[in-house]
Amino acid sequence: MMRLVIPSSLLWIGVMEASAGGGPVTGQIAAGGHHSLAIHRDGSLWSWGRNYAGQLGDGSTKDAHSPQRIGEETDWLGVSAGDHHSVALKRDGTLWAWGYNRFGQLGNDSIRDAHTPILVQGGEDWQAVAAGDYHTVALRRDGSLWAWGCNKRGQVGSGSKPRARKPVRVDDDAWLVIPVETDVRIVKDAHVPTRLGEDGDWVAIDAGAYYSVARKRDGSLWAWGDNRYGQMGTATRNHELAPVRIGESMDWTAVFAGVHHLLGTRRDGSLWGWGLNEYGQLAPFSKQRLVQALVTAQTGLDCVRATGAWHHTLVLDREGALWGWGSNSYGQLGNGDTRDIGSTVIRGTPHHGVFGKQVSNASRVPVRVAGGSDWVDVSAQGHHSVGRRRDGSVWTWGLNWYGQLGIGSTENQAAPVRVTLGAAPVP
Repeated sequence: MMRLVIPSSLLWIGVMEASAGGGPVTGQIAAGGHHSLAIHRDGSLWSWGRNYAGQLGDGSTKDAHSPQRIGEETDWLGVSAGDHHSVALKRDGTLWAWGYNRFGQLGNDSIRDAHTPILVQGGEDWQAVAAGDYHTVALRRDGSLWAWGCNKRGQVGSGSKPRARKPVRVDDDAWLVIPVETDVRIVKDAHVPTRLGEDGDWVAIDAGAYYSVARKRDGSLWAWGDNRYGQMGTATRNHELAPVRIGESMDWTAVFAGVHHLLGTRRDGSLWGWGLNEYGQLAPFSKQRLVQALVTAQTGLDCVRATGAWHHTLVLDREGALWGWGSNSYGQLGNGDTRDIGSTVIRGTPHHGVFGKQVSNASRVPVRVAGGSDWVDVSAQGHHSVGRRRDGSVWTWGLNWYGQLGIGSTENQAAPVRVTLGAAPVP
């Protein structure tokens, strides 16, 4: 993300560089698969959208079309949302999780769903967290890196052992990982935080659907997990079961994980991308469907933060403007309509309107999100987006089938709409 001076009341997601005042923290807004989270300026925590597994944390499994407050605490510091679970950090350094827990992604040594926040094992020295689809990755204040949850494609990063030459039983927590060019491996899910190696110089993390990415203090970039779409940036499609270095550069300043694609910034201000590009979510970088090696974008954008969802990307520039590209079928680019912007996407699906070489309602060039130039944060997942403005107000746009926009209805929105937290809008 970031070489941006930000107000102390607006804290960013856990891919932020450590500073003299402390380490990175998790952001105050988060978009999940079909739900959303936000922290009010008074420190209270709010959620809305789909809730079948308790991912809203309000003690029920009923969807909410408007924000619901989670508990009475006012010491929440940051949040992150996975596809079906949520995690949050408190000011005392404790980490809390709730929602779907089939793979142990809540980190409490069980696989039972939780409908209210439960304490993640591991103490009171957490400083950043990122939720993937079914796993979670976090940083401690000592710079150590931890992960837990589903390890089906190595996204927990705890390594593996070669499969035995004789038949072995694979239980509910173990997975066979079959890379393209190497031997079959066995990995196990982790139901409690598990440390990745012994290094203590990690400063930034993020999580995609089935992979994780992190940056070290020396500016090097590392990734592990799912590599079907080239997310590892290694020009191969082999899953990586422990962190591997991405390229040789030592000047990375930020990295942002989408569902199956990534964006990164370097010290010279350049913006890079790699991974899945099926719907144009990496369009300014390449026209290829899979971008397996890092390529730079000539967008002219001075990026301070980026976020990637299923099929679209949003970038916040240094002037406070938001830009988006990729799929816009539900208005997730936030430019005011869902019409075809005249772009060609490599391949689509019937769900997105056209089956073949071209998909309507998408953009291969950056389009500006409506709403001025006072944005300070943005998060996107699934097919919806959440943004925060300088005055602290929260805005949403895109798909709204489950009420994930928090506006009291299930109508999709093609431009940002203000969300009310509590009895009145955020001051």
